[in-house]
Amino acid sequence: MKMTIITNRKGEIVGSTQGSYSQLGIVKVEKDERTEISVGLLPGPDQEFIEIEVPNEFAEYDASELHERLKGHVSKSRNKGEKK
Repeated sequence: MKMTIITNRKGEIVGSTQGSYSQLGIVKVEKDERTEISVGLLPGPDQEFIEIEVPNEFAEYDASELHERLKGHVSKSRNKGEKK
């Protein structure tokens, strides 16, 4: 399963989502005629996207367990130069 991770300058995970960055986009949901809500990932200053491949079982973890397990995958990915 592909995941897109946002890391800060120190390499710490600050956000994640399932899917490839190239497949992600801003999803617009019209609440009514006057209100529109947009959601998506956007790295802040000194943050970057990293796209990694993880086992499918990662989809079953809660956020804290997921980010703990992702740490090793992100470190390997950074060493291979797989940043986006």
